[in-house]
Amino acid sequence: MKNKASERELMTMIATLRMKKRYVAFKCIGPESEAVIEREIKDAVYTRATEFFGELGYSELGFKFIGYDAKAKVGAVRCARGKEKLVVAMLALLSSIAGKKARTMPVSTSGTINTIKEKYTDLED
Repeated sequence: MKNKASERELMTMIATLRMKKRYVAFKCIGPESEAVIEREIKDAVYTRATEFFGELGYSELGFKFIGYDAKAKVGAVRCARGKEKLVVAMLALLSSIAGKKARTMPVSTSGTINTIKEKYTDLED
């Protein structure tokens, strides 16, 4: 028989250990940026993040690609709080996407995805 009080304490502890998130919005710019699709930019961002941080550093980032709106040429990624400056640097150094002359330019960071969505575009979760 499980003790309800101990279950409640465990759930409270897990909530306090939860990773605090930050979101980074970026624009895709360049002469061939109109031809970039979400799959290509997602692959480029994940590949560059792994190259830039290594596997250990990448795992500490809590990194996740949130989405990309090809019409607005705006996307977003998620990372752990305190790591957003590293993610901004990594996005700024992404110089080609799927062999196309297009790059990412970080434009904003936020504590909530809703702020990014309201400011820039309707990104898919």
